[in-house]
Amino acid sequence: SHTMGPRQAAQIFSARHPAAVRFQVTLYGSLAATGKGHLTDRAILEVLEPIAPTTIHWKPETFLEFHPNGMRFEAFDAPGNRLESWTIFSVGGGALANPDQLPEDKVQIYPHSTLAQIQRYCETNGLSFWEYVQQHEGEQIWAYLERV
Repeated sequence: SHTMGPRQAAQIFSARHPAAVRFQVTLYGSLAATGKGHLTDRAILEVLEPIAPTTIHWKPETFLEFHPNGMRFEAFDAPGNRLESWTIFSVGGGALANPDQLPEDKVQIYPHSTLAQIQRYCETNGLSFWEYVQQHEGEQIWAYLERV
């Protein structure tokens, strides 16, 4: 939520404003309070700086209503007119949302959500963890992991 989401938000915003001459990003709440340590600024700047100079403002004391990880992206043209102001929230795992844009439901690959549940399932069915992964991901997981 502190790197993947902000980077993705910067990519979306920069695609909408490839001719911007300046960007301004304001980070709010938890995202601003811990963002330096999580390299939030770097994730954003690596996307926006190649297009135009970017300023980041940190407001850890300001919590927006929707979620504690708020961001506002602003793009400006040469005369200084604001082209757009977009407020978005990093809600975890790279997902973005705001009151007008809820995160897409992610496909659930694994039927269990805790390690204890997985372990119980494996013990009941005589599986090791790698067999559990293969059962739910398919054999193609191994080629993917080899590439990674």
